Amino acid sequence: MIPIVLFLFTRKRHRGKGLWVIIIYLCYGIATELINSYYNEVFHVIPQFNFNLFDIVEYCLLTYFIYKLMRHKQFRIIILAFSVVFLSVSIFNITRPFFHSHYDSLTNVLESILLIIYAIFYFFEQIRKPDHIFFYAIPEFWVIVAILLYFSGTFFIDLYAQSQLENKAFELQYSLINTAFYILKILLLGVAMIMQSGDKNNNISRIDYSNLDEHLNLNR
Repeated sequence: MIPIVLFLFTRKRHRGKGLWVIIIYLCYGIATELINSYYNEVFHVIPQFNFNLFDIVEYCLLTYFIYKLMRHKQFRIIILAFSVVFLSVSIFNITRPFFHSHYDSLTNVLESILLIIYAIFYFFEQIRKPDHIFFYAIPEFWVIVAILLYFSGTFFIDLYAQSQLENKAFELQYSLINTAFYILKILLLGVAMIMQSGDKNNNISRIDYSNLDEHLNLNR
């Protein structure tokens, strides 16, 4: 809820920045948790189908957010190709009756790997040619940091989730680790919402530094 509230208070400064995608993601996550809690309280069952569907929607929204930040055509093509593979696997799995009542850890692990890779793509671009003099001072940076830390931190517990969820000790560890990284993700997304978007005075010029001598000669 914190990032959503902060976004509503600061939405004017973030127009056109794509943070609405993150807000949709957070709202969908809250809705999923409420539905699952209702089923658990009323019917005493955990609707694993909702969790599996959430993973697919989560991937689509976060990937779209990162894709819009990418400048290199090669990275965009890779993201699209990986997304086709991910959606093919995840949609195939979710249509199988087994995963209507069981958690699909394969989709979750694949999602984590791909989003970590996409986050690395973003940082690679920013290191080579940053969008901002202080690229850590823009909202997009903190969103990507949140994605990277959350999915890196929960990767290994998700890897064993499907086979170990009946284990009460593992279930407790899973809950603690996932909750800790979820809180960290929410805090980082909250930071993103209060960050001032870059303006024209702070943006780094798109000069190709490999042709710097040519630019200097033209200005003499």
